[in-house]
Amino acid sequence: PDRRLNKHIKLFVVILVAVLVLLIVATVSFSLNVSKNSESHTDSSVNANGNVIFQGDEDLYGMRDASGNTIIDAKWEQLRFLDTEYLSAVTDTAGGRRVGVLDSSGNIVAPFVYQDVQVLGSSYYMATFSGNDKIVIYDSTFRVAETMTADTCSLKEDVLTLTKGNDQFQFAVNDYGLTLQSVALSRSFGEQSFTATLEHADAALLTPQEWIHTADLLQSLLTMMSTGDFSGLDKLTDQSHEEAIPSAVLQPGQSLTQTEPDVLLHAETSDQQEPILTWQASVSLQTSESDSARKAMSVTMAKSQQEVWVITELQLS
Repeated sequence: PDRRLNKHIKLFVVILVAVLVLLIVATVSFSLNVSKNSESHTDSSVNANGNVIFQGDEDLYGMRDASGNTIIDAKWEQLRFLDTEYLSAVTDTAGGRRVGVLDSSGNIVAPFVYQDVQVLGSSYYMATFSGNDKIVIYDSTFRVAETMTADTCSLKEDVLTLTKGNDQFQFAVNDYGLTLQSVALSRSFGEQSFTATLEHADAALLTPQEWIHTADLLQSLLTMMSTGDFSGLDKLTDQSHEEAIPSAVLQPGQSLTQTEPDVLLHAETSDQQEPILTWQASVSLQTSESDSARKAMSVTMAKSQQEVWVITELQLS
C-alpha cells in the first residue's frame, strides 16, 4: 500500500509540475501577445480619431476607420500618421522609394519626391527632398508656406530659422503664416568675403529669393571692381542705369583691393511704394603701385521695368 501511495504521489507531483509549466508558458505567451499588440497599436498606427493603419496582402499598408471600414486601400510600402489629418506614405517610383503625403481620405496632397516628412511645431511640416536633402516647408493645409528650398531648418519659440548656403532667414510663426523678420547674407569674392545684415528695416519687403539675388549682384559688382573687368556689367543693371555705374568710377590703374567684412544693408520704399536697397561698406582702392585710398562705397538697387532687381547707382566718396 505504501508503494502504491508513493506512486500516486509521484504521479500527482508530475502532473502538477506539468500543469504549472503549461500555465507559465501560457502566461508568457499571453504577455508577449499583449506586448506585441500594444506595440503595433502605438501612435504611429492609431490616431486620435480611432483610424487604424493595417497590413494587407503582400505586406502593403492601408487605413481603416474606427468602425473597421477601409478608407485607404492597402497599397503603400509604409504608412504613418503625421496627425489626425495627414499620413506620410512610401511607394516605389522610377527613381526608387519615395515619401509623399496623403490626407485622411487617401488623396495625395504632397508629391512622392521626398525622403522624409516630419511634423514641425503645431502647424507646419518639413519635407526633405530625396537626392539633394533640400527642405521645403508646408503649412497646416499642406500648401507650400515658403517657396525657398532650404539647406537646414529649425523651430524654436515660434521662430523658424532657414538657411540656404551661407544665408540665414528667420521667420515669425503666427496664425497668419510665416513673416520674414531678419536676414543675414554672406558672400565671397576672390580671397575676400563680406556679411550683410539688414539694419532697421522690414525684412518682409523682399522675399528670401530676392535677398539672395541682390546679394549675388553685389558679389558680382565687387568681383568686377577687384579685377577691373566690367564686361559683364550689363547683366547687373539695365540700359537706363548702366551709365550710372561706369568703369570710370575707378580711374585707370585703380582696383578694389579690400572690402570691410561688415556691410550695412538698408531697405526703404520709394514714392511709388517700390522697395529700394542701399548697401554701404568701407573699401580700399589701389591708386598706384605704392598708394591706396580708403573710400566709402554705396550701392543702390531697385527693380527694373521688367520687375528684375538691378544696380541703379554706385558711389565712392
